Amino acid sequence: MYKQGKYPIVSKKTLAKGIFYIEIYCPHIAKAAKAGQFAQVQADWIATAHTASDNLETLVHRMVRGASLHGLTAIPPRNGRFLRPLLRITREQVETHLAALEQTYVTDSTNLTDDYTRNRIRHHIIPAMQALNPAAERTVSYTLRSLRREDNFLTQQASAAYRCCHTAENTLDGLEQLHPALRFRCIAMLLEECGFSCDAPLLERLGRLVEFVRGCLCRGKTGQTDHRDLSETSGHPGTGTGAAGREPAGLRLGACGTADIPRRIGEKRKCS
Repeated sequence: MYKQGKYPIVSKKTLAKGIFYIEIYCPHIAKAAKAGQFAQVQADWIATAHTASDNLETLVHRMVRGASLHGLTAIPPRNGRFLRPLLRITREQVETHLAALEQTYVTDSTNLTDDYTRNRIRHHIIPAMQALNPAAERTVSYTLRSLRREDNFLTQQASAAYRCCHTAENTLDGLEQLHPALRFRCIAMLLEECGFSCDAPLLERLGRLVEFVRGCLCRGKTGQTDHRDLSETSGHPGTGTGAAGREPAGLRLGACGTADIPRRIGEKRKCS
């Protein structure tokens, strides 16, 4: 038994030239991942055995806790050098294949209890979902791949918009010109860049602040009173521009993490 890091490596086999199989003994595999066990392995690629069943459990878990679109994409098929080649295969399919090969495997005893949230999801919620749709694991896999494509596209668009609106340190100008989906992502990127925790309530408050600034500027130009709820968002899908005659709303984070209205509202900027 090899000893590498906190958890021992039970066996290390060469499957082919440059391809190795490593078995790690760990009461709970997540503990090994957190301990950096896999990160210590000298390899170009590391494949893990996460299945479509694990992906469905992860999705339900994150839905219950609350998550962004990115969080709802669940387990990515690739993350750096980590690959998950079995994400389109269910746990039942894997066990059936192992049984046909008469291949034994080890079941973590902690998976049999309801001590952990994921176990309760696996034992109670997933069976209820499968009672409604026996192919839930497969159909949800399609949904997750669709969500991942949408998330990748929005991430690319938000990165381009952020480069355009990030005019100074801790400052975003021209947020009003963005679709709300991009606006919120740009605010989240600014928070992360400044080292602040990015949670949904804070994003909602900052988004409403930008909308409030936009409303004030609009009323100042027209002399009209705007009685709309500040939680309402506005946007022009597909155009990326605000209404004619409006100045761009900006957001600046103060030294203590507080948000204020920029004293200078810059000229409108067009994102290309």
